[in-house]
Amino acid sequence: MPETTTIDIAALRFGAFVLDGAARELRRDGASLVVPRRVYDCIEYLVANRQRAVGRDELVEHVWGRANVSDVQLGQIVVQARRLLGDDGRAQACVRTVPGYGYRWVAPVEPVDAQAESVPATTVPALFVPAIAQPEPVPATLPLDDIGDAPASGDASPRALHWTSVVTAVVAVLLALLVMVAARYVPPPRELPAGANPVLVTPIEIGGDVGADNRWMRLGLMDLIGERLRAAGVAVVPNESALALLRGMSADADLVALKRRARVGMVVRARAESGPDGWRLSAEGLAADDTRFEFAATDRDAVRAAQHLAHRLLDDFGRDHGGVDARESQARQVLQRAQAAILGNDLDAARDILATAPQLASLEPQRRYRLAEIDFRAGRLAEADTALTALLADADAAFRPTVLNLRGAVRVRNEQYALARVDFQAVIDAAGDATDPVDLGKALMGRGITILFSEAPERTAGVADLGRARTLFDNAGDRLAVARVDANLGAAEVLHGRHANALAHYAAAAQRFEELGAVNESITNLSNMIDCQRKLLRWHDALATSERARALLPRVVDPKWRLDLAQRHIEALLGVGRLGDALALLPELDLPVEPRHAFLASRGRELRAELAWELGDVAAALDFARAALAQRPAHDFWHDEELALGIYVRAAIARGLRDDADPIVAALAARVRDPAADIEPRLRIAYAEWAYALGRRNEALEQLRIAQAHAEARGVPIDVVAVAASLGPMLLREGRVDESAAVIGRVAVWADHDFTSAVLQARLVRQHAGADRGDAALERVRALAGERRIPAELVARSLTRAE
Repeated sequence: MPETTTIDIAALRFGAFVLDGAARELRRDGASLVVPRRVYDCIEYLVANRQRAVGRDELVEHVWGRANVSDVQLGQIVVQARRLLGDDGRAQACVRTVPGYGYRWVAPVEPVDAQAESVPATTVPALFVPAIAQPEPVPATLPLDDIGDAPASGDASPRALHWTSVVTAVVAVLLALLVMVAARYVPPPRELPAGANPVLVTPIEIGGDVGADNRWMRLGLMDLIGERLRAAGVAVVPNESALALLRGMSADADLVALKRRARVGMVVRARAESGPDGWRLSAEGLAADDTRFEFAATDRDAVRAAQHLAHRLLDDFGRDHGGVDARESQARQVLQRAQAAILGNDLDAARDILATAPQLASLEPQRRYRLAEIDFRAGRLAEADTALTALLADADAAFRPTVLNLRGAVRVRNEQYALARVDFQAVIDAAGDATDPVDLGKALMGRGITILFSEAPERTAGVADLGRARTLFDNAGDRLAVARVDANLGAAEVLHGRHANALAHYAAAAQRFEELGAVNESITNLSNMIDCQRKLLRWHDALATSERARALLPRVVDPKWRLDLAQRHIEALLGVGRLGDALALLPELDLPVEPRHAFLASRGRELRAELAWELGDVAAALDFARAALAQRPAHDFWHDEELALGIYVRAAIARGLRDDADPIVAALAARVRDPAADIEPRLRIAYAEWAYALGRRNEALEQLRIAQAHAEARGVPIDVVAVAASLGPMLLREGRVDESAAVIGRVAVWADHDFTSAVLQARLVRQHAGADRGDAALERVRALAGERRIPAELVARSLTRAE
């Protein structure tokens, strides 16, 4: 390491600033500035060693006291230092970048007496301040006769000193004017768009005849350029969003049209060509003010060429950046190849690249992170969690938020909400001025989700986190993340029981996810949409959404989501009465699931039980319902709708099995009779039907009235209809026709599109109306039945009248 210099004088002045080494203080115009420790250390070290260039590693060792610090971290400190001093990456009036090596202090420095610091400096270089102040007016002639004689000093005569002062003054004025003239005619740094108007970097067009080995560059170099811009604080459209925005547009589309369609502030489109001098990357773009620009960079290595191109862009924008590290070039190329495969959803290829390339030894943390990300995308959650936990032990401060956010996402997917919240909270607690706003937004969104799905949700706090996250994502131009927040706001509405509101959020998010080509997010969101539509009794809408989701199946890797989609589709088919199609889909329910997803296996048995019941196979319905209840995880036994328990009770009654000692029924009875229990309407419905079958009519009606009040308080249509389907006919059998009419009339609003509601209306009309209205109600039942059985008493009544 070169010999270093320490500041051994009271203070040094440069421009309007004084660096006081003894006090560890930076002052501007006599006022002390608040300077982060590392920023101060960086400035002090560069000033102390101003006679030479300071290497990157040397500066890192002094500022951090260790070597494992990324170029991005060092670049951020230099950017903060320059901003503090009124400098930037274009002017470089204080700190100059030495490409491929490090930095050097270049501003003039002079010692200053700390006691005399209150006397203003005679000359302040204009480039040390953000804007150039207007100079004092210069008289037409200099009043030489008014200048008093200076005392003699050494051999210099007063007259010599007089003329020296005059010349110095003239030179100073001329220099100030020269700086102003230069400032007028040197173009300022190009304005960068910010916030919701990010930069769109398109996939790299590969010119000429390139082999399969170089096709990775299309997405890999796009990702690299975007990464370099983001590291310099530029908002860039995320890769997945960019690919979706460009879908259906030709590679040579007009830049103006592209910018308008993408609704971005700037577009950068690049082309790579191989030639005798290596790879040449040329870029054209449309700036925020719609002016066009062009850049080019050449290097024998494609990765280095892309890095040079990104740095040319940043130079033109007046942004600082780290140099191109030739040592990492091969490793970066391999990493970008893997990232291109991930963006193309070829997870197996990406895993092979990352697992077998020896060049990645210098980028080991990034390699391990990408492997964990692949595990997460493929549904290998345990493996991803283990890998990320090990990686945290080696991750530096700048990389930890990224790792913690991914591990938090893994744990949310695994429904480990308490553990996930710890990860997201750690990111939020450590957030500072240098924190990537997207990282902070992810942490806030994650914490909001864990709050909403906790056992005692603080729903206001959870929604507030989502709102803050959405603002950060919107300002960063991350539309994919904005769509994720909208989907989570839908989930928050579900937790409040507002399914219609939730459906609006889900529908908006679904459109954005599909536009952006986000498969995993689309699957999750569409599954939630189907569930909302089912609870709102919009069966045909649920089926249409399910078919929309199944179109994505070829791109779904996670077996959990493949099974979930199959189950959602069967639910929708049952809702419209397409029993044969549901029966044909049953083999898809046999996909193996991990123990933590036992509820999916239970729901599969539940759907088999429901289908068997609709087909009239009571014995099979009983067996499947019993199996579903046996597989139900203990924490999820009292499911919010508990279809399996209702089918078990009805099948047992139909089979003549009416023993209160039955363990399933006994457990149900104990739960229902517990005065402190807050249980779901369908559990009370099942127990009421059991009690009624055993002759305990009053107990049955009491339980149904409690269920009715609960269902009305929640306001979810599927619950309201479920209570009416049991209570209404029971009241009719008891001869309480008016009470029955009130219960059944409540669900008339859904009779045009829900089979159960239509059957209830037909039963009521049979009691009150004439043959014409009864036949009309029956025709509506038939139109909605599909392949479902129509209750025998309704059909018998129709046949009697027809005869």
